[in-house]
Amino acid sequence: MRIFKTLLASGVLLAAMAYASADNSVQLDNTATSQFDAVITRQATISVPGDITFNVTNIGVPTTNASSPQVSLTNIVLASGEKITLYVAANNLTFQPVPGGTTTYTAADVSFAGTSGTGVSGVSGPVSLTTTAQAVGSSSANNPTSLAITVPFTLASDVSAVDFTGTQTLGITFTATSV
Repeated sequence: MRIFKTLLASGVLLAAMAYASADNSVQLDNTATSQFDAVITRQATISVPGDITFNVTNIGVPTTNASSPQVSLTNIVLASGEKITLYVAANNLTFQPVPGGTTTYTAADVSFAGTSGTGVSGVSGPVSLTTTAQAVGSSSANNPTSLAITVPFTLASDVSAVDFTGTQTLGITFTATSV
């Protein structure tokens, strides 16, 4: 048994030596260089209000939302000389009706006017379906690092759009793009 262990140990030693002799040797004072590449893409963090409420007390007159919502863009990274534009689009053609109701406001009944903010070129327009998103505002300077855009929305008067009390709902999507 002792001879077997000695032969086994000798075989392992020979195998290790054969493996070691196959390696290339390097001088200890040699250096090699490499590099790290950080690939940075266009980006921004967008914060939007959770709910934008219209307190409709008279269906015969337009209603402005209770408080002009603010959309914030922070940590903006763009290519040199670019600006950023914020778009809004409705997720559906119509509001979801209240339980028991059949008629609703449409996305076209919602509009915005007089968007504002520091360094913002504001615009006015209707909220329409996603395929035709409407620009809400854009940076007036190249390469902004942050923007805060106030967007006052208005719900049109539409006596034919209401048949029950309650809350009608329409989802909207804000999208920021570089230009």
